[in-house]
Amino acid sequence: MDSVRMPFGGGADSAPVRRAVREVLVGWQATHVTDDALTVITELVHNVIRHTGAGGRVELTRSRTRSGSRFSTTPIDHCVASSRTRTASAVVAC
Repeated sequence: MDSVRMPFGGGADSAPVRRAVREVLVGWQATHVTDDALTVITELVHNVIRHTGAGGRVELTRSRTRSGSRFSTTPIDHCVASSRTRTASAVVAC
């Protein structure tokens, strides 16, 4: 299993993480999943920023299987507030 962690700030720009993901996928010879990976990464980064106002990191993982490779991504935010269910219009300060 290979894993890479990429930090991002609280700004609305996901471009640095997108560039890093693209470079990792080239190194892993997995450019065939680039478009899908960038779509998912962009959405996850924007969700963290939108819902917490804080930065975080994205972990991209490659697991090798008999039929090829499997990729997963995990967003981790730096918000210290506890998670809770809220209405769509609620805003929580971190």
